[in-house]
Amino acid sequence: MKRSDIITLREFERACDELFDEWLGRWRGRSGAIGTGGIAGAVMVDRGEEYEVRIEAPVENPEVIEVEVNQADLVVRIPAGAHPALERRISFVQTIDRDRTVARWADGVLMIVLPKSRGRRIKVQ
Repeated sequence: MKRSDIITLREFERACDELFDEWLGRWRGRSGAIGTGGIAGAVMVDRGEEYEVRIEAPVENPEVIEVEVNQADLVVRIPAGAHPALERRISFVQTIDRDRTVARWADGVLMIVLPKSRGRRIKVQ
């Protein structure tokens, strides 16, 4: 298998994950078990140059919300009192520019803007 085939398979896998996340929702507790008790009301929109994610986060103090971003994944954890934290994972097709990613919370809604990484042109010598 060629390297380009592997990259294409990874992109296909991420696209399938994103599709199933959108259609079925992937609500998980910290244990990773699938269930309906996870973070509700998550919406992801591809705006071309960036992804925008809105998640219902009805907490009194937004500082307790954990947001983790790596190259192509977003993980949001919200404490649930005596229960394990509620967790939402979203995988993206394109890589994310982690340094330009921002998260804002207002009126019980967490909005995360994840700019897509730009390719770099290389001069052919």
